[in-house]
Amino acid sequence: LERLLEVRVPELIAYQNESYAHRYVEDIKRVYDKERAVCPDSYALSEAVARYLFKLMAYKDEYEVARLSLKRDVQEAMREQFGEVGRLRYHLHPPILKAFGLKRKLQFGPWFKLVYRALYALKGLRGTRLDIFGYDKVRRVERDLILQYRRLIFAAVDNLSEDNYAQAAQLAQLPDMIRGFDEVKLRNVERFWSEARTLGYSQAGD
Repeated sequence: LERLLEVRVPELIAYQNESYAHRYVEDIKRVYDKERAVCPDSYALSEAVARYLFKLMAYKDEYEVARLSLKRDVQEAMREQFGEVGRLRYHLHPPILKAFGLKRKLQFGPWFKLVYRALYALKGLRGTRLDIFGYDKVRRVERDLILQYRRLIFAAVDNLSEDNYAQAAQLAQLPDMIRGFDEVKLRNVERFWSEARTLGYSQAGD
């Protein structure tokens, strides 16, 4: 668990800020403390929450794609593979333009790195009213999933016992199936809720 946090906490700070990462740590601690009280010899639940709460909190929006693309190791890997003469092109399908019927990706040259730098600098807008990307349906679902997953996990943790421990750990691992982009991801979110209902947990409002 310590190893998982050592990797993920700095990533969440880079993703958003220290407050965002602190909330993550506090959530893991709440699960960990209850787990120690009920099943002191097992770490499956807290490790699963550490993995999959991070996955949901670090969803790949436009700001995060910009950050990852600007990472030094990514740039160095491209130079090692293609050399200094390699020509960089960004192929993107902006949700805003997609909403207006654009069905193909747009191609941008190396100059687009400046746009990525600007996007990363604006990550503080994520989830606010000024986040123009946040109005997309997928982005709204991604943000809601963080809240819903916390709700489900804390409901399970507050009633944790040796009898339902394995079920709680299984619930904690369900975000592993949420993969892909756009419509593919939305279908997998539906699968997530179907499995959650099978385990006895429902979406708020059901």
